Order: sequence, then structure tokens, then C-alpha cells
Amino acid sequence: MKHWTKGNNVFVVLDKGEKIIESLIALAEEKNIKSATFTGIGAADRITLGYFDVEACDYERKEFPFSMELGTLIGNIAQLDGKPFVHAHATICGPDFSAYTGHLFEGTISVTGEIVITKHPVEMQRSLDENIGLNLIKLK
Repeated sequence: MKHWTKGNNVFVVLDKGEKIIESLIALAEEKNIKSATFTGIGAADRITLGYFDVEACDYERKEFPFSMELGTLIGNIAQLDGKPFVHAHATICGPDFSAYTGHLFEGTISVTGEIVITKHPVEMQRSLDENIGLNLIKLK
């Protein structure tokens, strides 16, 4: 991973073989990022997307083991139990141009990952919402 900071922005390039979510968490720890949003593009494989089934209070997961275009990566970084928590969604497509989207559990860069993180001055906290079964952002 390569990165540089200019003002409130951190520009990140992930290399082939690096895991997206794992890398963003490591960078948030290194840079002490407490609250941020991010966008990105690139290509990845071993992608796992999820759809949250509200009635079951659980995710349905779908794995894509082959390289896919990462057309859109968007998400935020908040704090959960004093540690960085990355919440990301992605839109991906393969050679037939069919698009898939959902919660990004993880993906491994197959070509490159180009991400811009924008840090925010307020610290976002997440905590478990027992009615829904997810760690949601709590505003004060």
C-alpha cells in the first residue's frame, strides 16, 4: 500500500494481492483516523458481497472468486469499541458486464485499488442496535 496525505484527504493505492478492508483498517490505525468517508475504483478478486435480510437479521453472502472490475467502492470509517470499523459497499462487474452490488465483506486487489479517504473532524461511533442486529452509527 502506498499513501500520501494532503489536508483532510488521504490518497491510497493498493497493490495486487492486498486486501481492501484489511488495508483500510490498518491505514486508519496507522493514521489515527477516527471518522472518514472514502471512494475508490480498481479491480479485485476473491470478493464477498452481502445483502442484509432484515427479516432474518443476517447477511446473505455471495462470493466472486475471479477478477472483477471494482466500478464503485464507497464507505465510511468509524469507531467500534475503540478500534477502526470500515463499512463499505461496492459495485462490481465481470466480462459479461453484469453488475453486482452490496455490502463489501472483503476483496483482494487483482490489478490496482485507487481510494481517496476524506477525514472528518468529528468522531463517529458505532454500537450494536439490538433491534436490527447491526453496529450502527450513533449520533450525539
